[in-house]
Amino acid sequence: MDSYEFVLQLKMISSLGPPGALRHLISNCQRLYLDRNLLYSWDQFFHITAEIRFLSTLVLTGNRFARITPSYFQGKNIDHMINPHLKELVLIDMALTWDQIDILMPVLVYIEQLHLVRNRCSTICSKYTIKKDYFKNLKFLNLEGNGIKDWAEVAGFRVL
Repeated sequence: MDSYEFVLQLKMISSLGPPGALRHLISNCQRLYLDRNLLYSWDQFFHITAEIRFLSTLVLTGNRFARITPSYFQGKNIDHMINPHLKELVLIDMALTWDQIDILMPVLVYIEQLHLVRNRCSTICSKYTIKKDYFKNLKFLNLEGNGIKDWAEVAGFRVL
């Protein structure tokens, strides 16, 4: 297919098909909008980013993923899980807390725009260290609607 953008919002998608299906169907996709579907795991996120290698924008707004655990990457080759073309990641209204973002950051090092609107990221810098190496390409971070009560929660981003 020649299209570079696929909008599949509100389609009740819960499965991505067998390995290779996305690569075969939409390998040239650069922007994928999967807002408000029934996706449920970070395995699905990595399935998407592995099969659509030139994906630059991924929108997963409204999907509810199971919590990622600190041991998720154990035994996995993180370098193979990084998609260097993914620049914009939209994770709005997914009930994410900053501890989940902190776990994911080693594989999101090329992200330039991260949208975390209406999540549960109210505790950030008072509990977590902002690692400059993981955020070296970040140019835009939207934390609107997370209930952040103090500037101290975002003060750590000044090192970027």
